[in-house]
Amino acid sequence: MIETVTIVTPTTGTKYLKQNIESVQKQTHRHVQHLIFVDGKQNLDKVSNILVSIPDLKNNIDVIPLPYSVGTDRYNGHRMYGASPYLCKGDFICFLD
Repeated sequence: MIETVTIVTPTTGTKYLKQNIESVQKQTHRHVQHLIFVDGKQNLDKVSNILVSIPDLKNNIDVIPLPYSVGTDRYNGHRMYGASPYLCKGDFICFLD
């Protein structure tokens, strides 16, 4: 049985997102879903620009843009982490922000 690992990344499009994605892309396990939550539609352009700047991007990335920010009031990525088990397809979940 081949097991899928889901990596969950909540983001606002910070300068570290590119490094985060490239790190996941370099993993040797073949069955990886990288689930990226964009914290509010106001951050979608920043995230999209980072994605297109990565050469040879694999098709294992699923981007979920949220209509508004849920990382406010010191929740950071916690609400997205809490929702992710219901939205991912992996047998195992890892959180990487």
